[in-house]
Amino acid sequence: MGRGIGAGKLPKLIIFDLDGTIIDSEPVAMEAWIKAGEEFGVTIQKEDLLPMIGVNGESNRRMMLDRFGGNLPFKAMLERVREITKQSYQEGVPVKEGVKELLDLLEDFGIRRCIATSSRKTRSEDILSRIGLLREFEFLLSGEEITHSKPHPEIFELAMARMGIPSTSTMIVEDSKNGILAAKASGAISVLIPDLLPVDAIMKENADLIFNSLLDLKDYLLELE
Repeated sequence: MGRGIGAGKLPKLIIFDLDGTIIDSEPVAMEAWIKAGEEFGVTIQKEDLLPMIGVNGESNRRMMLDRFGGNLPFKAMLERVREITKQSYQEGVPVKEGVKELLDLLEDFGIRRCIATSSRKTRSEDILSRIGLLREFEFLLSGEEITHSKPHPEIFELAMARMGIPSTSTMIVEDSKNGILAAKASGAISVLIPDLLPVDAIMKENADLIFNSLLDLKDYLLELE
């Protein structure tokens, strides 16, 4: 496994990112930004939005202003994006392949789990409630509860401290570059399951394990049991 948890040993805790890891929300958010841009007379393309994956709201704001200029009505556009995505989620929240199967396995194995996300707490809890998964996790840590956002490991360190489980017994599942950098820096086993971002050299270097889906992670844990 590279480091941390010894060979043949299951983790005691798995920390999951939310967007792009548990829910397939990144395409929904991108479509919302593109639509909001059209309404505000701003041409936004997918390539403009990829760097925003895995970072907090303030970082997103700075990126958008740098890209489109200081006169961009970011706050108003963000509110419109939230309206569009909320409407979309009312029709159904897309869930990543293998979520239910993996969570069932973790329950059977007695492996504890929580969520650590850069997204807002109310929004994240609402989404998990909609898909019936909120009670599958002991708690949810949001970007509003920390000082330093990913790639700083603070959110993961806080989650492990709250659980009372050391990094040497923890696995962190992420889909983004900032997320996997934060996971690696926390000292836990960093697991990358790529979403929209292509896997680059930095992501490979900082991922202890790379899988194509949560189903592959489930199979890996079954082999360890």
